[in-house]
Amino acid sequence: MPHEGPVKILLVEDDEDDFIIARGLLAEIRGGKFALDWAKTYEEGLETLLLNQHDICLVDYRLGARNGIDLLQAVIERGCQSPIILLTGSGEQALDLEAMHAGAADYLVKAQLRADSLGRSIRYALQRKRAAALAAADQARLAALGAEVGQAVAGREPLDILLGRCARAMAQHLNAGLAEIATFDLAKKAMTTRAIAGPLAEGLESPSMAPAVKLDVEALAAARPLVLNHLPEGCLVTDLDWLKRHEVCAYAACPLVIEEKLAGLMSLFSQQPLSERILQEMAPWPEASPFASNASNPRKPSTTAKSNTARSSRASRKSFSSSMNSATGSCSIPPGRP
Repeated sequence: MPHEGPVKILLVEDDEDDFIIARGLLAEIRGGKFALDWAKTYEEGLETLLLNQHDICLVDYRLGARNGIDLLQAVIERGCQSPIILLTGSGEQALDLEAMHAGAADYLVKAQLRADSLGRSIRYALQRKRAAALAAADQARLAALGAEVGQAVAGREPLDILLGRCARAMAQHLNAGLAEIATFDLAKKAMTTRAIAGPLAEGLESPSMAPAVKLDVEALAAARPLVLNHLPEGCLVTDLDWLKRHEVCAYAACPLVIEEKLAGLMSLFSQQPLSERILQEMAPWPEASPFASNASNPRKPSTTAKSNTARSSRASRKSFSSSMNSATGSCSIPPGRP
């Protein structure tokens, strides 16, 4: 993903000649747009870095009585978010390792520095920063999903209210246009939609009005999730007009299997293409928190204390499983299925 606007770079360097050289190298980098600021001392670099106003920082190792690793450690301890590339006049391996252990994004020797190597180092450091930020955001989003679902399941509401809260959490944290939770009707060998949520649910009077999807019950019983993109091509959705009207192009479904029996289905419709990653986000959820099996135990109250998270999760699982088993039929996983 390209960087929006010029990359804001801070150079912490006490030698003006080296500042001029770095500025010239940045100007030679093809396709790069940079806004360079200069901090001439350790103290000025420390103060500026702690403002977190730069995308990346280049720090010289020798900064008077202090050095670049001292600065690196000081700003990281105080919450600096910018990747820091250490510049040094020597290529000692011990210094390289020390810089990496201190948290440097890269280590470059000044005598070997060229525009292409500097540009590559900056680009990779920024990409790693973006990847880390996305991973942290995903982790926080999924943690929030699990917490909301666990809290809902640990309550004593009727099943439809419980499922409604879970569907709303799915819609919010999985960015679904329409999130659905259905239970399996053993007599009809079909799913019955019990809860819907999301922007596209506003035009539906009840869960039963949600668009029907033709699914293979045997495949679902084998706990096989699926992702369909490019709808309505090869579509299993019966209401093609609804798809076109709302510009829905993707569908994902994850079976709810309790004690090796099909109990229901979590699914979502999206107006954006879905990657296989959505299955990784959906699939562990039923097993990891509210949907795992242990139906023989009664409900237990939840706790919000972090130290009791595992105990609360187990109580939630038992609670949900008991509710699902008492409210639905179930379809056993066929022998020999994975």
